[in-house]
Amino acid sequence: ALGSTSTLVNSPAAIAQPFSNVAASALTGTWGANGNPANTRYEATLSTATPLVATNTGNVTVSTRPSGTPTADFTGLLGDATYYLFAAAFNQVPPHIRDCVVPAIVLHV
Repeated sequence: ALGSTSTLVNSPAAIAQPFSNVAASALTGTWGANGNPANTRYEATLSTATPLVATNTGNVTVSTRPSGTPTADFTGLLGDATYYLFAAAFNQVPPHIRDCVVPAIVLHV
């Protein structure tokens, strides 16, 4: 009998228009699936620092858990701050994460 198998995810990819619904303290961030299936779980972080530092107080992180599309709504953003978008895709088996810096920057006012 054959067991189930799982392929490893690809790193998320940059897209031409990564931000939409930009408001005073919120926005929607989007990245490319890069061939990952629709049930891929992603975690995305908007950060006021690059490279990404987990302890940065300017980080806002959103998960698509348990699975979802390559898009996330961010709220609670600081006014007049520059944000960098980082995204990670998660494998169902080890290694669990494939991350990437999505080369997208927004000056949030």
